[in-house]
Amino acid sequence: MLCILCSVLFSLIGCGGAGQSVEVLFADASSQLASAQKAQAEQFAKSEFEEARTLLSEATRLIEGGDAGALSLTKKAYAKARLAEALARQRKAETEAVRFEADLEKAMAEADRARLERQSAERELDQGSSD
Repeated sequence: MLCILCSVLFSLIGCGGAGQSVEVLFADASSQLASAQKAQAEQFAKSEFEEARTLLSEATRLIEGGDAGALSLTKKAYAKARLAEALARQRKAETEAVRFEADLEKAMAEADRARLERQSAERELDQGSSD
């Protein structure tokens, strides 16, 4: 009987809608936060990353205290860490695109200068051969 009661309590406290325990979900959230950090979320999505870190820290406190709210908070930490990673990748890509655009403009300007120089040399050559 005690075993059944413990199982019921564990399922109420430790399992999410998808059947994951809070510990498994916490590990996933921690891993997601590490992925966000690897994607440079601290630089490109600072507020989202910090919020995910704070949520995970609070979830740790709730898990240690056996609070049923730990599952919900852990899910939110996971989602926020995922958002931070995606946002960081987006912003980093946009920053790189702007840099590539500037490099392309410089290359096009150099190509235009080289074309004008070539045309000038061709005119000079044409004038020299008609003399």
